[in-house]
Amino acid sequence: MTVRKLPLHIEDTNYLLLGIHHSIETFQLAFLINSFLDVRLQRASEDVAKTSQELFQAYEYEDVLRQQSWQLFSNKSFLEPQANDSKTLFEQSPMASYLIPEKKEVDSFLKFTLGSISIENCLEILRKIPQISACYELRLNHLKSKNNLIFG
Repeated sequence: MTVRKLPLHIEDTNYLLLGIHHSIETFQLAFLINSFLDVRLQRASEDVAKTSQELFQAYEYEDVLRQQSWQLFSNKSFLEPQANDSKTLFEQSPMASYLIPEKKEVDSFLKFTLGSISIENCLEILRKIPQISACYELRLNHLKSKNNLIFG
């Protein structure tokens, strides 16, 4: 009796991901995105947690009429070191942690499902925001730590 193996390929790409470089805080970016894209991002009830100490700011909006969901989250979190008298000043400084470590240069991510707005139109609108220095689509199949994006 021969054994047949069927390849199981589950593709979780029902959303698009944008990398955003900016010179402002994440809450300010959420306000600007709300203004320019006509969405209503609000602070999520829980931050995105990679570990118990690594928390990343998160904002979300569910647009029922357009059947579209939006999530904005920061890529950088600072870990506070344990208080210890024997450590030097540099060892006591906070250490940066990244939600997507292979994209350390990205300040925030905008994750959304396709709806009434296309990716090209969204990028065009976001590039008009003066505080955003760059934004671009990230290919999910090129991210090693894309499982960190599966939450809420």
